[in-house]
Amino acid sequence: NVVRPLCGEGVPDDIPALRAALWKVMLGYLPTDLFQWDGTLEAARASYQKFLQELLKDFGADDAARGTASPSAPSAAGAAGWSDGGRSDKELDAVLTQISKDVVRTRIELAFFGRSVDGTSESLCGIGREPESVDVVNPSCHLDVLARVLLVYAWLNRGVLYVQGMNELCAPLYFAFAQDPLSGASAEADTFFCFSHMMATMRDAFVKSLDDSDNGMLGRIEQYSVLLREKDVQVWGYLQKLQVQPVFYTVRWLTLMLAQELNMPDTLRLWDSLLSDFARPHPLLLYLCVAMVMRVREAILAFDFSDCMKLLQHYPPIPIEE
Repeated sequence: NVVRPLCGEGVPDDIPALRAALWKVMLGYLPTDLFQWDGTLEAARASYQKFLQELLKDFGADDAARGTASPSAPSAAGAAGWSDGGRSDKELDAVLTQISKDVVRTRIELAFFGRSVDGTSESLCGIGREPESVDVVNPSCHLDVLARVLLVYAWLNRGVLYVQGMNELCAPLYFAFAQDPLSGASAEADTFFCFSHMMATMRDAFVKSLDDSDNGMLGRIEQYSVLLREKDVQVWGYLQKLQVQPVFYTVRWLTLMLAQELNMPDTLRLWDSLLSDFARPHPLLLYLCVAMVMRVREAILAFDFSDCMKLLQHYPPIPIEE
C-alpha cells in the first residue's frame, strides 16, 4: 500500500536498481518482506538453471555447437517438456523458429539488444542477424537471451506456447533488469519469472480459444468499448457510424500494454504506473487507451473511415506525462 503509489508516480531513471526491485515486488516475484528477498531469489534462480538444463537436453550435439534447434534434433525422453505431452521436438523447433523471427525485430531502435551479453564487446552483434542465427544454447547477444526466456516459457506452458507479441512484453522487463547494477547478472532468470507472473494476467488475451471470455481478447476490447462510450459517447458513436471497430486498433494496445506505441524510456515510465495498478487485468490500461482516443477526438470527428483507421493504427507520439 505504500510502495504501489510511489511506483505509480514513476521511478527515477537514474536509479535502475530501484525500478528493477519495485517491478519484481509489483509483479509478485518478490515478497514484500525485504528480509526474504535473498532466499526467494536464490531459490528461483536455481530453479531456472534446472529448467535450462532440462530444456537443452532437447537439442542435439550439432545444435549445441550452432545454438539452434534443427528438425532432426533428438528429444530427451522423459524431459519435462514436449515429449511428456506427446509432442515432438519438431514442435519445439517450430516454436523456436517463430520466436527467433520475432526477437531479431524486437526494439531495433535500441542498440542494447544487439550488444554482447558479457559486455566485452560494444559491437552490435544483433544488427542484421538472420533468425536462424539466434543462439539459445550459447547466447552471445541480449536478443539471444530474450529468445531463450521466451522458449523456456513456451516449453513450460504448453497450453499457451508462444504467440507473436510476447516478445514485446518480455523485452521491457529484460531491459530494465539488465540495467540493474546489483542484480543484472541474473536478469535472465528474473525476467523469466516476472514474465511468467505478468502472463498469468495477460495469458487469456493470447489464447484464441479464450477470446470470448471476460479476460480474453474480445472481452477486453468490449470492456474498452463500454468505457469509451461512458466517457465520450460522441466519439464512440461516430466511430460506430464509420464502422471503425475497436478490434481494428486496440488489439496491440491491450495485449502489449502500449509497449509498441512508445519508445523504451516512456514504456518504462508507463509500466511503473501500470504495474502498480493493484487490480488485474489492469483497469488503468483501459483508461489510458480511452484517453488516447479522446486526446485526438477533434481529428477523429473530422475524419472519414480511412483517416480514422490510419490515425488510430499509427498513433502519433504520446507525451507520456500528460
